[in-house]
Amino acid sequence: RTLSFVLSLVLLSSGLTLADTTLYTLNTTGSLWSIDLQSGSTSPTDFAALGAGSWNGLTPSAVESNVLYAVNNERPATLDDPSFSRLVQIDLNTGTSMPFPLFDNEVLGSPSIVSSGIAISPLEPGVAFIAGNDTGFPPNPYLYRVDTATGEVLETATSLTNVRRLESLTFSLDGSTLYGANEEGELVTIDTQTGEVAEIGSPGLSDFLTGLAFQPNDETLYAIDGLRSDQLIRMDTSTGALIDIVGPVGIGGPEGLAFVTVNADPLDCSGDGLVDLADLACSNAADTTPELLLQLNLLEGDFDGENGVDFNDFLNLASNYGQPLDRYIDGDIDDNGIVEFADFLRLAANYGQTSSASVAAVPEPAGWTMVA
Repeated sequence: RTLSFVLSLVLLSSGLTLADTTLYTLNTTGSLWSIDLQSGSTSPTDFAALGAGSWNGLTPSAVESNVLYAVNNERPATLDDPSFSRLVQIDLNTGTSMPFPLFDNEVLGSPSIVSSGIAISPLEPGVAFIAGNDTGFPPNPYLYRVDTATGEVLETATSLTNVRRLESLTFSLDGSTLYGANEEGELVTIDTQTGEVAEIGSPGLSDFLTGLAFQPNDETLYAIDGLRSDQLIRMDTSTGALIDIVGPVGIGGPEGLAFVTVNADPLDCSGDGLVDLADLACSNAADTTPELLLQLNLLEGDFDGENGVDFNDFLNLASNYGQPLDRYIDGDIDDNGIVEFADFLRLAANYGQTSSASVAAVPEPAGWTMVA
């Protein structure tokens, strides 16, 4: 809380505003609740009964305002029947939810799978990363990618190593690191390419961390601890240690956490509460690069926001030339998924020129967006 207070003073002194946030959780029966960050207590929302089955995980859309995603596990008719999961979109504006078709287990590569966590990165906003286990003995853990527009599984699930089960997932605010909680209540990181899980540490409470979410602006990691006596806690991301216990949430079976940020801007694709240079890392994915450059008074080709378009920017583009990279800061100026001659020409047109103004962070106009 001290860090948040200090940050508020810094922002106010520079004419900026600290965005208001609301934390949500979803329990296993399909009810959405808001959580008080001072006490941990919960309040019901209009989403009291999203549907049958068990509900696991909650994450915000990286680009759509007021949209959350959750995972619903359909209950098999008998123990011998396969298990299926599906993606569900929750629209906080309209008060409606939209279930997508069940995941294709053949595409996943498992005849029966139960999902347990979900997260979306601002660097890949159209993809939901979902953790789950098959129903073998012992059950095998997986990570898989799902299209948020169609609910379709995009590829065969990746086997996870060094873990038996992931209880929850969340991305860092910049989308560079996927965090999770393992079956022993420890904070871990997950390599989305290899499936390797690396342990960070434990808050020393129960074996269950059933929700993870970073607060915008100060990047505090909140979690839900406990199986029956669930409580909201804060954790140290470098060690996994407990910072403090906020308080009991007062509902049974909370699964997943997600922040909704008020007074945010669509240009803030990094979700840190400010429109600044950090957003250049995800602006192509969010289709906001031209508007962001205009907002920050940057010329095309000024990848680092320093001294206009100079030799450092040229070296950056040259080192990635010919590579299938789709981030603006990697040199993909025209956002076509590859760093090529067309990008070089656009940089060359501005070479040696300086930006017309400083690129200090700017306050965000009123609006809504989601932050994981």
